[in-house]
Amino acid sequence: MQVEADYLTLPGSNVMLVLTRWVNRTTARRELEHDPCLAVWLAAAGDEGTEAHWVRNGRREVQRVGDFSRDMRSSTWAAVVYPASDSATLLVPGSRKAKAYVEDFAQNGQHLGMWMPMTLEPEQTREIAAWLVFCSPDEAE
Repeated sequence: MQVEADYLTLPGSNVMLVLTRWVNRTTARRELEHDPCLAVWLAAAGDEGTEAHWVRNGRREVQRVGDFSRDMRSSTWAAVVYPASDSATLLVPGSRKAKAYVEDFAQNGQHLGMWMPMTLEPEQTREIAAWLVFCSPDEAE
């Protein structure tokens, strides 16, 4: 299995397209049910901490960084908000089949990810797009 990543943005833009490419170079069928398609590791926020924002059952949920590890799976987008700097990093999957999530690693901060179950036939290549948006917390929807 080969994984590649490309990104596209413009100078001064707050939006980045991230394209992951999964290549099955074997003669065997591969089923990837629980593997992440994209992991975005963000810097820890220090004493102020961060907030996870995501959508569950059509409602926006907010959770401050916790004392233990957990993940929050979204039905659409997910974001990590830095209240001290009034900024956010938003992840929007480019496919309705893909799901965004926030992983809370307690003192190590919150991080964004995206996963999508997929099957790769022998010698097949699949590409999955996601958008990263660097914005204010109010724009993170």
